[in-house]
Amino acid sequence: MTGNAPSIINNAEADLAWQWIRPRLSGPEADDWRFVSARKRNAFERRMPFPHMGRVRAGIEVRRTLGTRPADFIITHGPHLAFYTASATGKRDGTRHCAISFNFTDLPGPVLRRLMIRAFRGIERFAVYSKMEVGLYSRLFEIPEERFDFVRWSVAPPIERPGPRVIAEPYFVALGGEARDYATLAETARSMPSTRFVFVVRPHNLAKLSLPDNVTVHVNLPFNEAWSLVCHAEASLVPLRTASTPNGHVTIVGAMHLGKAQIVTRSSGVTDYVEHEKTALLVPPRDSRAFRLAIERLRDEPAFVERLGTNARAFALANCNEQVMIDYFYRLIRNKNKAPD
Repeated sequence: MTGNAPSIINNAEADLAWQWIRPRLSGPEADDWRFVSARKRNAFERRMPFPHMGRVRAGIEVRRTLGTRPADFIITHGPHLAFYTASATGKRDGTRHCAISFNFTDLPGPVLRRLMIRAFRGIERFAVYSKMEVGLYSRLFEIPEERFDFVRWSVAPPIERPGPRVIAEPYFVALGGEARDYATLAETARSMPSTRFVFVVRPHNLAKLSLPDNVTVHVNLPFNEAWSLVCHAEASLVPLRTASTPNGHVTIVGAMHLGKAQIVTRSSGVTDYVEHEKTALLVPPRDSRAFRLAIERLRDEPAFVERLGTNARAFALANCNEQVMIDYFYRLIRNKNKAPD
């Protein structure tokens, strides 16, 4: 490291004002940060569907920044930004590239995979949100498992207090757009016409789907409004694509912090967070009947709902709080050339 304060370049698909965990740090690790934004800036970057020009530009900016003043660490967020940045910078002596949030919604095709294998050789550490992803990405990208760190999605509660209730009747809510199976949940809703469902989604989630009248849809809802809907719901529903989908962590952990009961597709990608009948109800993938039976159980057993929510909040407070990520970051920065414990 250069002197007492490590020099860090934080590269994220966010506004330059986004500081990640820096405001929560103390000591020299908080002193020397430079921020590079991969968010699309102009009409040209927004018009290009592929490659993602914001990420391409950000990788080039990191390389230029290193040419002006070297850094001890490059921190990238997300696998695709890690790829573009590693492709632009390569492996540099004295600079450690650490890929945070290394989590795919869709795995790359064969051509992109080969390019990623080459680029990822220059990355020292990969932080993943589930244990199953260690083996998955190790095999897919030919990366030794020793270079992966399992770190749960660890954040503060999404909101301090909910906004006003906007739906008077009881309802069940599904929030999120990554690797979701809303087709199955729509079938469940169709089989329960007297139960209100609320889907908070992205536009692509409901493409070609026919929804029954008891489903209310919100698209790209503001953050506080979306989580307020979760707060006021009877329970949160997380329908995932398959039994090995490693997504949904943001929704699951957020709802846990809010003390909500949840029904989640049983997937090896989320079992580091939810335990059947203790912190959530787990149902088989693509099984609309199982979702219906789980919803009916929660509707009929309020004491069980309260117990699930209490257990979930306790788990999140102990295992998915901001300090977990802060502690990991300190170990990552201070243990040079060693994997964090």
